[in-house]
Amino acid sequence: MFEYIQIVKKVFLFSILVFLVSLLNKNSLPEKRSILTALYQDPIQEKISKPPFLVRVKNKQFTVVPLYSYELSGLVVSHHDTFAWYDYYHRAWGDFLNIRDICVIWGENIKNESYQAMKFKSGSWTCWYSCQSRAKSNDCRSFKNECLSNNHLITADKKIRRDLRRVNRGDQVYIKGYLSKYSHGGGDYFRGTSTTRTDRGNGACETIYITDFKILKRANPIWFFIYGSSKLVMIVSLLIIIVEFFIGPAKFRGEF
Repeated sequence: MFEYIQIVKKVFLFSILVFLVSLLNKNSLPEKRSILTALYQDPIQEKISKPPFLVRVKNKQFTVVPLYSYELSGLVVSHHDTFAWYDYYHRAWGDFLNIRDICVIWGENIKNESYQAMKFKSGSWTCWYSCQSRAKSNDCRSFKNECLSNNHLITADKKIRRDLRRVNRGDQVYIKGYLSKYSHGGGDYFRGTSTTRTDRGNGACETIYITDFKILKRANPIWFFIYGSSKLVMIVSLLIIIVEFFIGPAKFRGEF
């Protein structure tokens, strides 16, 4: 029994190491050679005449006003989970339609590989980017703001909402829908949308009512598998160690 628990302890320590290594690697951005050619294209946006429509999520009714049809293929560089426990604002305002925010890049930022020199971070409403300290300044200057967008994704479709929850950093995605403004509660809560990629600051984010969404290519599938497997092994081995810690002495006392 002593040898058995020693092996479990070694497995536990090794699983921690593997877990940490996979944690650092699972969200790395893919190299240019792994990027699909569809991401080299700019978003497609067209003016439409579509009347406002009503949707309901969690017993709250929303009015959506479509402004433009919109299609985008992009690389996810960061994201914000509006359903996360620490997101106070969406819950306080009853905005259950906005299921996730994803910050994506495309076009020239892919072609010139400048994204590899940048750091990206998403907040409750924003996507921030900056030059990495180890990067060459010329690489950072090649990065184009008009080839990045922070997208507030809204939809009442249950399948699309599930798919959006599965998006990770580094995934290549396809988005189709409408640039829209929306509200609920008779206008008590209102959110608009940007209609150009050249703006910055407050109001520069795109609000998209999603009608079609695909993950074109997953990022780092092997690292995600290792991450999940090592996490499971770590938990199971820890439970065995805890159980043995409490049960082992009791068994010994009983035999004595």
